[in-house]
Amino acid sequence: MSEQLFKQCPDCKEFLGIETNTCTSCGHDFVDAVTETPKKKKRACGQIVLVSLSVLSAVIFVAIALAFALDDDKGKSSQLEVQDDKNQQESNAIQIAATDLISEYRENEIAADLKYKDKLLYVTGVIEDFSVGLFDQKYLSLSDDEAFSFRSVHCNISDENVGLLVDLEKGQEVVVKGLSDGMTILSISLDDCTVVETR
Repeated sequence: MSEQLFKQCPDCKEFLGIETNTCTSCGHDFVDAVTETPKKKKRACGQIVLVSLSVLSAVIFVAIALAFALDDDKGKSSQLEVQDDKNQQESNAIQIAATDLISEYRENEIAADLKYKDKLLYVTGVIEDFSVGLFDQKYLSLSDDEAFSFRSVHCNISDENVGLLVDLEKGQEVVVKGLSDGMTILSISLDDCTVVETR
């Protein structure tokens, strides 16, 4: 047999016609005669790519799971830090009369800010007014008991505590707990306030 008219199957060594694409004895598939790359090699390359993609997907999945786990731990840690901050603020809370607080700010605003700003205060005072702010924020004002004074302690009541204002009256003495935001234009501002005692 002439090898120019025939080709030999690499699997079973059977001689076949040069134009044959599949071996009639073993079923071997021939590929482009120029490259002579067997399909088994292509199949092996496909399997390598598939395994590589599977491994890469697993690595990405593990990385995402770890990121969520770390973020969850960070969230728990952050919640604990917030609770610790609140406990620290509560233990360092300052009790003061509204008249004294206003007086200290009137005398020296900078010194008063250093002493009271960003601190938890329990302020005792007489209710001067109830109001609603620009963004529907409810607040009450504690007066300094001076005639014609424009200064007061402005207590922004937290939403969950607004119901406490219903039973209060102007002129009534109360104790308000809130976080000092320092001096605004004409008043000392307390945020996230609640009325803790009425007298």
